[in-house]
Amino acid sequence: GCPDSIKDSSSSRLAVKPRKLRPFSGAKDPEPGVVDYETWRLYARPVVEDDLLQDGERKRLLVESLLRPALEVVASLDSSASSAEVLELLDHNYGEVSDGYEIYSQFRSSIQDVKETACEYLQRLHLLALIC
Repeated sequence: GCPDSIKDSSSSRLAVKPRKLRPFSGAKDPEPGVVDYETWRLYARPVVEDDLLQDGERKRLLVESLLRPALEVVASLDSSASSAEVLELLDHNYGEVSDGYEIYSQFRSSIQDVKETACEYLQRLHLLALIC
């Protein structure tokens, strides 16, 4: 038989209190101890993907780590928004920004080509709008 010290781990889960996330504000000049968005997101993403937590708990952990003005951005969401929606909104507002050359290149590619029909041009503009 099995020794008494070995237990069936599937019958009980360890109750581990999730760690508190480091604060993020989105301010141009953050206070000491407040991390930039990429650093914050590095730790927030695993929280959102943690299946051991209820979504309400995941959302609470995210929101509790936010300071103004990022907290105000999230306040615009409906109260029923999921933790993934919170992260998506923050990604949209604070995520990686294209550099000037990349933006200029996208602008140049949005001009209608000589041989392109109006319909083709509008379809291409629509696709560009979806990825921007």
